[in-house]
Amino acid sequence: MSLGERASNTLFLAISVVGLVIVALGFSGVVHKRIGISSRKKVTNEDIADNVLALEYLQKDLERIEAVYKRSTAVSTRMQQIKETTKLIVDSNKARLTRAKELEPILQAEIRLIERDFAMYRDKVRENSWIAATGEKHPTITTLDGKTYHDVTVRTISANGIKISHKNGSSQIPADQLGQVWQERLHWSKKP
Repeated sequence: MSLGERASNTLFLAISVVGLVIVALGFSGVVHKRIGISSRKKVTNEDIADNVLALEYLQKDLERIEAVYKRSTAVSTRMQQIKETTKLIVDSNKARLTRAKELEPILQAEIRLIERDFAMYRDKVRENSWIAATGEKHPTITTLDGKTYHDVTVRTISANGIKISHKNGSSQIPADQLGQVWQERLHWSKKP
């Protein structure tokens, strides 16, 4: 072979090797790119799966938070209603208390008048019962300490007791020595 042919073959071989290297590099790039895409796709799919799981957990958390929020909102609304109702009751009671304080002196004055009128009525009833009993005749009167008086005539009655005349003379019987019937009839037991 001639030097020219050899050079031509060497050159062809060199070009072929360079071509093969370029083709190999290109193929390697395509393969690498293909493998890279494939592994990136796998990583992306794993990321998507992880994100789907995370979203599911977040959705459940959101549902729990919404439920708690709804309960707390309902409680808050109920608490607000209770506060408003309580305020109305307090305001109403304050107004009633103010009115009662305004009426208190008037009512106390009326009570004093009623007590005075009742005392006068009670005294008049007592006086009338004493007048009605004065002059009464009784076959006997027995005191709580056991003394018995016969053929009794009631002479006078006072807050201290009764003066009587009887078969053996006259006596004064203290009010606290007469029985319950006399106490009620002459209004000694119903003192204020």
